[in-house]
Amino acid sequence: MNCAVYWASFFIQVMLHSHKSLAQSISSWNEPELQQLSCDFDNTCYRKIMQDNDDDFNWYRNIYYKPPAWSFSRDENMYISGYGKEPGQVARLKTPAFSSNYTSYCISFSYYMIGPYVGQLEVIIEEKVHGVGQPIRNLSGIQGLYWNTGYIQFQPTDSFKVIFQAIVGSNPSTSYIGLDDLEIQNGTCPLTPMPTQPPPIFKECTFESNPVLCGFTSLEMNRWSNTRATSFSLPNDHTLNSANGHYIYSSSDKSVLYSPLLTSSGSEACFSFWYFIASGKHGKIRIYLQPLYGQIREPLAVSHQGHGDQWHLQNVPLPEPIPTTFYIVIVFEKEDANNAAIDDFLYKQTPCEELQVSGNCNFEQSLDECGYIQAGKYEDDFDWILAAGLINMDDRIRPNVDHSFGNSSGHYMYLFIEPSYFRPAGDSAKLYTPKLMATGKPRCLEFWYYVDGQEGAKLEVYLEILYTIDSIWFSTTPTENKWKLAKVTIQPTDYDFTIIFIATVGKSYFRTTFAIDDIMFDECEAVDNYSGEFSCNFDTDIAGCGLWQRHDDDLDWLYFNNVNAYGLSASPTYMYIEGGGGKNAHIQTPTINYSGSINVKFSVNMNFDPQLYLRVCIQKENDIKKLIWEKMGTTQGWEQVEVLEENQSLTYFAVSCVITYGNV
Repeated sequence: MNCAVYWASFFIQVMLHSHKSLAQSISSWNEPELQQLSCDFDNTCYRKIMQDNDDDFNWYRNIYYKPPAWSFSRDENMYISGYGKEPGQVARLKTPAFSSNYTSYCISFSYYMIGPYVGQLEVIIEEKVHGVGQPIRNLSGIQGLYWNTGYIQFQPTDSFKVIFQAIVGSNPSTSYIGLDDLEIQNGTCPLTPMPTQPPPIFKECTFESNPVLCGFTSLEMNRWSNTRATSFSLPNDHTLNSANGHYIYSSSDKSVLYSPLLTSSGSEACFSFWYFIASGKHGKIRIYLQPLYGQIREPLAVSHQGHGDQWHLQNVPLPEPIPTTFYIVIVFEKEDANNAAIDDFLYKQTPCEELQVSGNCNFEQSLDECGYIQAGKYEDDFDWILAAGLINMDDRIRPNVDHSFGNSSGHYMYLFIEPSYFRPAGDSAKLYTPKLMATGKPRCLEFWYYVDGQEGAKLEVYLEILYTIDSIWFSTTPTENKWKLAKVTIQPTDYDFTIIFIATVGKSYFRTTFAIDDIMFDECEAVDNYSGEFSCNFDTDIAGCGLWQRHDDDLDWLYFNNVNAYGLSASPTYMYIEGGGGKNAHIQTPTINYSGSINVKFSVNMNFDPQLYLRVCIQKENDIKKLIWEKMGTTQGWEQVEVLEENQSLTYFAVSCVITYGNV
């Protein structure tokens, strides 16, 4: 294990911010006391309402700028924005003093609260004698994508003022709190308060019949816009597959989009849409659920870069129990992508599996029908070809029949590199499956492949999860003019994933054929069919052994296979890591049947860093690990390790190996 270590120093700076409390706020009671107040903030009445000089920042009156979410809904009002603020900071408005000559007052006001982490709006009474009391109304979380009206019945015991205190939420950058139509009248509040805007009923949207956003709300003005395909860098929309079709898009650095208010019976439900990010570009679309009157939760799904300049389906299963009323929040961060487009929203109270593409394909239909995608022009060097069994090349280096039907009328995907058409060594062609939904269970990939031709040619299968791409299978061996079956176990993952088939050109003065057919994804076989043993001498990369790189680590193990290069032993092949700074790398065996005892043997070489820490674990069901061997420090060259473990509760297991180095 050849480890190069990089040392780094670090420090932690803790910044404490304490907002000024109401106790620090001193009111003047010298002005005349009012008996009533009515203010819509459109005229000079707002001058009677004071900004507190002892808070952290001021409320704004939106004369020149209106918060986008309600910019067209009404005239002037007061608001705060979380942008540039610190969590917990406060802004306060105080009314003039009111007389206690009346036994009861009705305090009514309109309010608007929106944002993934929108904070709180508190209504507080300050009395002349008793000072500031506890909030008599506390609103937190999103209150709907519309103005609400609040009523408070209050019986004074002394002269009083009303304080409206807005508190910034935990992640304040995109959040707003609005205040309007303030009335304080002596008497009782209406028995039937003014209704708030009823939520629209939403099931789907194609953006064809609705000229704007179909009931969706862009948190920031013009961050999401409805447009035609002809005005954007897309050939067609998704709904109509037409240049005259509509979709919405954003080109902002960060843009937040709220769905209409959705309702649920609490059972399984699925939210889906199609998205486009230019091929080879990186952008991130996070999808959240935010309950009405609540904050957003952990992201339900994350879409990232696009492939092949095509639309991609994103299914979002909603976790049970689903709130009765909620919003879907879509946050786009463009990174190096120019923009993102979204089309064909659909909300159904059925499991996503009913809407999900399977990834299975025998290529008797088009690639679009299978959901498969050719890589874009910046992602590879040439394309796979959909062909029937008989193609015009020498019988010795091509499949005469497809695998599905075993005849020349069947179809498969193939690549043929002709020596007369120069293709440099290392050129590659990539074929992407549709994005497949994570189930939390192992998935088994089976496909038939055909390889024949030049030295150095390679057929590979990669697993793509978010920005991580790992090799899970490869072959450089000719299949002797016949189809061969490949089986690959895809370990459980919390995120949707894509499988990539990559064919790479070897020495370019020979002809070469690659072909694949009958790709199938299914649940893995029963435990009884797992092998009872596993071995690997690393004559091939770990994918050739069946080992796989875990995705919950920081680095990948690397493959050393150069006979003439300086290595750690006479053996020309082994796995190693390099790096530093407390990071770890994690590999795992396939699942193995348990037969009464576990005997693990391996060789290890640890050098250069006395803080190297290697752990070998048994990986049981539900990702539970049991440590069976560990070592910290260095070794004297290669050391042989043998561990015997007995555990009667096991039915099957895997062995995992994690190494951490630097600042353990």
